Amino acid sequence: MDMAVPLSDSPVKYIKGKQIIIYLLKLLPEDMPEISEYHCDSFFADKKTGKQSPEVIAYEYKPLKEIRRWLFSSYGKTFDILKIFTE
Repeated sequence: MDMAVPLSDSPVKYIKGKQIIIYLLKLLPEDMPEISEYHCDSFFADKKTGKQSPEVIAYEYKPLKEIRRWLFSSYGKTFDILKIFTE
């Protein structure tokens, strides 16, 4: 069995002009990377300043049952389309 399984057959729109594929990672807690190992390589230009900012500014493990609380609402719409992480 693969450790990373896509939850859709193709990318799903989550905001205007962007699509995403969400993967389920099957890891035991002891096999998960340390938070300090994560980093962001993608940036966007701030609309007000033009300054390049990372798309992700913090990392933290959260229970999946709380995932909608911690992500932008556009992800919730994507979850609804995929019928995942419903409450």
